[in-house]
Amino acid sequence: MRRVLLLALLLGCAFAASGIASGFSRGTPCPKFSKKYLTVLARGESGCNPRLERCWYTEPITFEVQGFGYDLDCRNHSYEWTFSDGTRATGRKVTHRWSFPREVERATVVVRERWSSARIHTDVRFLVAVP
Repeated sequence: MRRVLLLALLLGCAFAASGIASGFSRGTPCPKFSKKYLTVLARGESGCNPRLERCWYTEPITFEVQGFGYDLDCRNHSYEWTFSDGTRATGRKVTHRWSFPREVERATVVVRERWSSARIHTDVRFLVAVP
């Protein structure tokens, strides 16, 4: 009887350690993917925040998708950026410089997770005068 219990215990541990048992080996399971968990951070090279203040028109802007109460490393996600000047980029963190920006430009990212996606728009404000 002890051998049977020991074998069952060993098989149960191996089963859980293999990741087949959902959630046992990775801790808490991922929450359901939703746009409400995502935000885009934007920073100019000088440290300006183009969502709250104007950045110089020559300044490259770095954009990064971050989870808000959601671990983006929990599952595989893809990130597809489209900028208002027609250029595109991929990745969770990208840097973009508009050649001839208007006063307000837009960056849009589509975050895709296995069966769902979320589209986030971020407006970027520039000082169009020559520095």
